Amino acid sequence: MEKGVHTEVITLKCMYIHSSSLDQQALYQFLNFFDIDSHIMKIRQVYQQRMRLMIELLQEQNRVGLHWNEPKGGMFLWIDFPEGLDAEVLLNRSLQEGVAFVPGREFFVEAPRLNTIRMNFTHTS
Repeated sequence: MEKGVHTEVITLKCMYIHSSSLDQQALYQFLNFFDIDSHIMKIRQVYQQRMRLMIELLQEQNRVGLHWNEPKGGMFLWIDFPEGLDAEVLLNRSLQEGVAFVPGREFFVEAPRLNTIRMNFTHTS
């Protein structure tokens, strides 16, 4: 192994063993002086509102072959489009309108379904 690569591997191993003392102290201060439970309750409500809005907008489309899950937790909607639609092509077009998503093919080990996407409803808009 080259010396530079070896040094990088050692550095990465040290980083993954534990977080730095500064990071630990910052987290300690944060948890002691910030009402995390209240914050979680607040963002859960905001995320639920965003999820509901996204689902309502999908329902308004009333498109044949358009299906999605209604999450019981998490941050994403999984959306299936009609067969034959390529999410990569849709992504390129939607980015021009300021809309981003992750094509579903990235989440399949075998036989990716090209007509699927994952949309995040927790990201800032």
